[in-house]
Amino acid sequence: MDHPATASPEEPIRAARTGPAQAVHDAVVMEQVKLLYGNMPMSQSVALVNGAALAIVQYGIVDTVNLAVWLAALIAITTVRGVAAMRFARLPLSAGEMIRWRDYFLAGVIASAALWGSAAVLLYPPHSVPHQTFVAFVLGGMVAGSMTVLTAVFPIFAVFTLGALVPIIVRFVLDGNVVHYAMAGMCTVFLLAMLAIA
Repeated sequence: MDHPATASPEEPIRAARTGPAQAVHDAVVMEQVKLLYGNMPMSQSVALVNGAALAIVQYGIVDTVNLAVWLAALIAITTVRGVAAMRFARLPLSAGEMIRWRDYFLAGVIASAALWGSAAVLLYPPHSVPHQTFVAFVLGGMVAGSMTVLTAVFPIFAVFTLGALVPIIVRFVLDGNVVHYAMAGMCTVFLLAMLAIA
C-alpha cells in the first residue's frame, strides 16, 4: 500500500524563497545596494577631508611614520572603494549579483572601520588630552555622518560604528583616570545611541 508523500522540513523554506516573496526580497536588496553605492562618492570624499584634517591637527604630536602610514591607508581604501562605486554604476546587475556587490561593500566598510578604529592607536598622543579629544571628535563625526549613508543595511552600519568607536573607548579606559573614564562613558553612550537610532 502506497503511503502519501510527506513534505520535508525544507519545503516551506523553499516555497518562501520563490514567487512573489522572493521577487520582493530581490527588489529590496537591489534598492539597498544601489543606495549604498550611490552614496559612496560623497561619503568617501568626506572621509578624505576628515582624515586630512585629523592628520594636520595631529602632525608633530604623534609619530610621523604612524601618521604617514595611516594617511596612506586612508587614501588607498577610499580610492579602491571609489573605483568600486564607479564600476558598480556602469554595470547592469541582476538580483543575484547584487548580493555579491553587497558583500564587496561590506568588505570595504570593514577595512574602513578598522582604519578609523586604528586612530585610537596610531594617532593617539598619550600626553595631550586636547588631541585625544580631537581624535574622539572626528571618530564620532564619522559615525554620525555614516548614519545617513549606511543605515539602508543596518548590520553594515553596526560594523562601522563598532569598529570605529570601540578602540577609542578601550583606549580611554586603559588610560585609567577620572577624565578618561568619563570620556569612555560618553563615547559608549554615543555608540549605543547611534545604534538605537539607526
